[in-house]
This record gives sequence, structure tokens and C-alpha cells, in this order.
Amino acid sequence: RKMKIKDTTEYAETATKAIDDKSSELRTISLKIHENPELAYKEKFAHGLLVKYLQDQGFNVTPSAYGLETAFVAEFQSIAGRGRVVSFNSEYDALPKIGHACGHNLIAISGVAAAIALKTVFEKYQIPGTVKLFGTPAEGNGKIDLVNAGAYNDVDISLMVHPSPFDGCFIKFLALQSCEVKYFGRTAHAAGAPWEGINALDATILAYNNIGLLRQQILPTNRIHGIITNGGEAPNIIPDNTSSEYFIRGRTIKDLTDLRPRVHKCFEAAAIAAGCTKENGAKDPSIFWKREVFDVKTNVPLGNRYEEHLKKFGITFPTKEEQDATPAGSTDQGRVTYLIPGIHAMFDIKPPKGSANHTPGFTDAAKTEFAHEATLTASKGIALTGIDYLVDDCFARLVKLSFDGHLNDGEQVHVYRWPINYLFTWQFWTTNLLYPTIYTHNWPEPQCSLIVGCFFFVSITNILLVGMSSAMSWLIVCKKVYLSFGKYDWKLFVIPFGGATVLTIISASTNEGFCILRKIASTEFDHNNGPFLKASKKVLGYLLMYIVQWTPLMVYVIADILNVASYFIAAGGILNMVQYIINEGWKDIPRSPLTNRDSCNAPNSIKSTDVEGRNRNWNYILKINIENDEEVTDGL
Repeated sequence: RKMKIKDTTEYAETATKAIDDKSSELRTISLKIHENPELAYKEKFAHGLLVKYLQDQGFNVTPSAYGLETAFVAEFQSIAGRGRVVSFNSEYDALPKIGHACGHNLIAISGVAAAIALKTVFEKYQIPGTVKLFGTPAEGNGKIDLVNAGAYNDVDISLMVHPSPFDGCFIKFLALQSCEVKYFGRTAHAAGAPWEGINALDATILAYNNIGLLRQQILPTNRIHGIITNGGEAPNIIPDNTSSEYFIRGRTIKDLTDLRPRVHKCFEAAAIAAGCTKENGAKDPSIFWKREVFDVKTNVPLGNRYEEHLKKFGITFPTKEEQDATPAGSTDQGRVTYLIPGIHAMFDIKPPKGSANHTPGFTDAAKTEFAHEATLTASKGIALTGIDYLVDDCFARLVKLSFDGHLNDGEQVHVYRWPINYLFTWQFWTTNLLYPTIYTHNWPEPQCSLIVGCFFFVSITNILLVGMSSAMSWLIVCKKVYLSFGKYDWKLFVIPFGGATVLTIISASTNEGFCILRKIASTEFDHNNGPFLKASKKVLGYLLMYIVQWTPLMVYVIADILNVASYFIAAGGILNMVQYIINEGWKDIPRSPLTNRDSCNAPNSIKSTDVEGRNRNWNYILKINIENDEEVTDGL
């Protein structure tokens, strides 16, 4: 029988226990992979070991998936339906000479543990959802191959963890592109006839020095580093060909794109100065730019939720600002996070001092019992985050809004609040103070039509603007129709101003004209019907006026007065808010001031403050699409 529970506490306990129960088996797998290090795309032992284990656990496993011999995908779907799809990544490649100095044996079991946790929850509680575990060979390149093959096209989010000397989900991983540079000259005896030669090594050294000088004028967050891979055969032979390899990095893919042509010119200038050529004899070097690794776009609601879960296990985290300033490398998970919401969280395995990733000391740390326990804790973090995404519609919607650029830094919802704020203020004061004065005063003609007509035009314009903003907010948030008009945004104003003009003209052309409400409220109207009738008509006039004024604002007003902006925005408008009240009870509605949180079910959700400290909730920021390239590079 399907079990129904109101919160995720029981799910979390079940998932946590499932991981703990598999600890011994996962430890064995981790050590076997650690003892058998395999280089990128050659991870046959690890691939076979993980595939066999996942099959034994009841997953539907596809080995050698998506055209990659050592990739796999393991899937399990709840009998309650496919639901949302949560994915995890397992890495298992090693480094040359120093083995698992990046701890990929731990990443391998982290994905397995999280996938087993979700599978256990599906089986016990029959909640809708699907879990996918991707076996991703060749970190730095493998996930790019998988993205290009469409592996993540039917996945909603991607969660993974990585061992390191620190904890954090908001470490800024840089965009990266590698480049191989070859120069070709002419060989000669370095002592007997050096004038006969064209020294390709000169070009290589000039290029290296050019890059060194360029570093003075690049952003402090940019990085350029390289090595000479071929500097010649012997000191007494002028090299006729040399080669070098460089990595360039930027904080974002845009920074990388801006930096690349400047680096390219350094290489070209060196070739010109040394007189070197391409392989085909052309007067420029052979410069081979490889695929790009994108920076990681950490989804803030997912990252916040991951850190919140790990804090329950006693893990502490630096602030986002401190994490953002932490030096980091690059990862192919960045390409995934440009395609779907995701995180690439780091967890501390306490390596020896001075032994960060890619050092022999880290290799040793990756096989300790402490590292294993830290891995299981991190696995619980992504598993519980995945469960929240599956069962919490509000949280899932915020994750999507953040990914689509509709949240400021991923935390605050933005949907045209600032114009509504000013329009609301205008409507409130004009309705309650100015309109009674205007409409009840016995204005003579033609002043009546002129004065009341102006207010009528402004009022209708406000109503249409607020209605349009509310409609767009509803489409953006509730129907996931993301509107971006770009340079044609001005056309939006044609709707309210044009509509107000038409309605004003229509009203002016009627027999009663603009002064109908004034006449209703004046002593000139039906003076023979007595004070009671006059008062009744006056009340009716005010009611009509208030209905016209306030109807388009009611959703906004109710949400604003009750401090339930979070339910209005992320839970889908006033109807969803009412439904929530019916299902969960009036007492659960937060009434305290709104603050930055990532869940609508948590109190105090969604607020932003401008530089002067004034509240301006729900400002809408147009989504900026950044198209993915077709390729990405090796290395971290």
C-alpha cells in the first residue's frame, strides 16, 4: 500500500540508512578502484566493477553507453511514474604516475550511494520519480562527450561531489581551454652555420615571454599557464620544430572568450619575430585550440539545500564569499550545468598539509577510512537534495527559475515587482484620497471632462499596466512561459497606453461622459429622491470605483498584505496559495518579513533589497541564453 507522509523527514531517514547499510560494500569497491588506477578512457576495470554491482542492486544498466567504451548509465524508475529525473555522476579515471590523486575512487562510490538511496525511497514510499547514475570516464572531457551525445537531455538536475581539502558547494570552477602551439623553422648546425637556420625554439621562448607580459594586463581571475613539450633534440642543432601546450582560464566562458584572441596574438607575434612557419609553409604558427571546458554554474537553491543537509551531519561551510574567493581548477561538470541545473560540491577528506588534489599525498588520503566516511556524508547530502527536488514542487520550481535566470544570484524571484510597487502606491492614494475629492466635487463643464478625464486615463493606464505585469508574472512563474522581448520591450507599453486612450475616448463619447460618478455622488443627481437614495447611489458609485480600481490588484494585494509572496510567486499564484492554505492550514503561512531563502515551504521566502536598502521584491530580470558550443577540453 502506498504510504503518504507530509514531510521529507522519513524519506531522509530511509535514504540515510540505505547508504549506511551499503558502507562496507562501497568501501570495497572504492579500494579496488584505488588499487587499479586507469587513465582517461581506459577505465575498463572500474567500468566493469561498477556495472556489475549496479546490476546486482536492481538497476537497469547500459554499459559502454553513448558511444563511449568506459561510460555507463544506470536507471531506476519508481512504479508510481517517471516523475522528475534526478541524476548523479560517478568518476573513476586516474592520473598518470600518481594514480587516484584526485580521489575519483571516492566520486565513483558517491554516485552509487546516492542512486541506491533514491531507489530505496522509491521502493518503500512509491513516490513518482526517476534516478539516473552516469558513469563518466575521463574527467575534463567525458561529460562533454556525454552532453554532445544527448545523455543529459531527459534529465532535470545533475548532482555530484568531489573530494578536496575543504568543504563547499559554491567554489568557483573556471572556464578553461587548452591550446597546442607548434613552430616550424629550418635546422642548421648551431656552431658551424647558425645563420642558415630558423630557430623554432626562439619562437617558443618568445611566445612564453609574450604570455608572461600579457599577464600584467589581464583580469586577476584569469589564468594562463603552459609548458614546452618539445624544445629540440640537441644543443648543437638548431631546432626546426618545437611545440608547447597552454591552458587559459577565465571566471566565465565569456571571460575566456575575451582572453583567447589576445593569447592567440602572442603566439602569432612570436612566429613573425622568429620567421617561423606552419607545417604547410604559411607564415604563421600551427595553433590548435581544443574544446572548451565551461565554468560551473552552481544552482543556488540546489547548493543551499545541499549545504543545509550537510550541516545536520556536523559539516560547516565557509561563506559564499569565502568560497567564491577560493582558488579552483576546472571541470567538465561545467558543461552539464549550462545544460541543466546542477552542482559540483567539494568535500574535505583531510589530506596531509600541503597535499592538495593532484599530489601523492592526496592519493594516500583518498584511501583512508576518514575519506570513506566523508564520502558517504557527502553522498547523503546530494541524495537528500535530490529527494527534496522530487517531492517539493515549490523547491523544484525555484531550481528551474534560478537556472533560467529569473532569480537574482539564484535566490530571489524577479517578476516585475518594481513597477507594481509604484503603481500600487499610486492606485492606493488616488483611490482613497484624490478620487473622492475629484468625483464628488461639482465641477462645471468643460472642466469636469478635462479633469476627470485625465484621472480616468491615468487610472486605466495603471490598471492595465498592473494587469499586464500580473499576467506576465503568472505566465513566467506558473506556466513556465519565459518572455524575453529584448529591444522590442518598448512595445509592451503600447498595450496599456493604447488601451487607456481607447477607453478614455469611448467614455468621453458617451452621453454621461466622465462625470457619471461625480453626478452619482453630487446633489444635482436625483435631488428629488431624498437623502437615502442619494446616499445609496453615492455608496454604489464608490463601490463601482473601488471594484474598477482594485480588481486587477487583488492577487498582488492579498499576497502582499499576508506576507505570502513566496506562495504567490513560487507556488503558482492566488489559487495555489488558497489550495496550500486548505491543505496545510492557515497557521503555516509565514507572516514575518520576507528574507532570502530558497524554499517556499520554509518561512520568510524571496526578497531582494536594492543598494539603498528599499524593498523591491520580485523585480523581473530577462533571461539571457548562453548557447553551448559543440566541444570542450581535457584537463583541470
